[in-house]
Amino acid sequence: MSEAPAPGPGDRALTWVEGRLGDVHPELAEAVRRCVGEVRGTASAASVAEALADAATAELAAVARGPQDRAAAVRLLAADAVLTYAFEAVAEEGGDPAALAERVGPRGTLGRALADAARTTGEVG
Repeated sequence: MSEAPAPGPGDRALTWVEGRLGDVHPELAEAVRRCVGEVRGTASAASVAEALADAATAELAAVARGPQDRAAAVRLLAADAVLTYAFEAVAEEGGDPAALAERVGPRGTLGRALADAARTTGEVG
């Protein structure tokens, strides 16, 4: 009989976020869960904070590529919350918030993802 693999950062991120959604509006809470759920099982993140940052970055880029409607607004709010949670998690993990900001920021994964989305949608030449 083999043991189940240990949960990865994406799995732990979903558990971590779940503990913070008690007072969040149900629609936003579900959007946050969907956003974070997208990174479950991914191997690229080394920590909960990185998994959350990856989830937020992916969701922000997806919103930038899609229609700008009410559903996109809720997804945008969820991605913003998840990115905020990433910085909360890095502080709890004893990590370096400045390093996370550099990794995710305008010259990092978020900047590249949004630039790619803009090129895909024709927003930037």
